[in-house]
Amino acid sequence: EIDIYAKNVFAANRIVTECALAANEAMALYGMTHGIPLPFRGQEMDEVSDDEINMTPAGPCRSWLAIQKSRPSQISTNPLPHAGLGLDMYVQGSSPVRRYADLALHHQIKSHLRGEKLPFPANDSDDDLGDTAATVIGIARKAALVARQLERPANDYWLKEFLQRKGTETTQVVVLSGDRWKDNVYKLFIPNFGAIFS
Repeated sequence: EIDIYAKNVFAANRIVTECALAANEAMALYGMTHGIPLPFRGQEMDEVSDDEINMTPAGPCRSWLAIQKSRPSQISTNPLPHAGLGLDMYVQGSSPVRRYADLALHHQIKSHLRGEKLPFPANDSDDDLGDTAATVIGIARKAALVARQLERPANDYWLKEFLQRKGTETTQVVVLSGDRWKDNVYKLFIPNFGAIFS
């Protein structure tokens, strides 16, 4: 049996999320201030005109418009603005148990605080065979790409399998927009599941 449902978001979840964002922004600011090479994450967004906003219904469709205007995130040793989060700079370091790049970031900052040699220096010279900041950034980029490549198809598969098993049972959906790349294909939002798919 397959069961899919949207997770309830409680005030405590929102507080934890906001604290993680604040901690990540603080680490980015500390790294920039002290010249510590870190995997800074940034994201640009295309401009949204007032007409586009006014023509788009409030709620999920307008949120989807913002997602559509977001460009792919970037990772660099230089601080980058993160328009999606509304921050001047950002690093991802709040999950060192789940992500190696977060663990490396912690190691980098702790070494600086202790006055020790940085484990991931900025220079990536040919004679240095050890890990560098560029190595950590490469790992972070690959991990993000692999996570997206694995997670999206798996989620789509199980959602479609769940809906097929429901048979003729009615499911409420919101049509968010047409697909940018394919004619007669639409992005759908299923509120009961918190899912978006084509």
